[in-house]
Amino acid sequence: MMDDFNRKYSAILHLLHEGFNGKPKLLSVATGAMYELKKLANDLMKMPSGDGETMAGPSFEYVPKE
Repeated sequence: MMDDFNRKYSAILHLLHEGFNGKPKLLSVATGAMYELKKLANDLMKMPSGDGETMAGPSFEYVPKE
């Protein structure tokens, strides 16, 4: 699940970069993807971390474009 979040987060960063650098139509695509990212983040924050006391959360690790 964390890998899915990081891939989606990085994809949004790529869309924003392209949107602000000559392809403004991609900004609306990035906005839609942010709602999907929010769901993934919320799901991660509901997942126990394994120590019995805390919950997991997004790591916001950048994944290079393939």
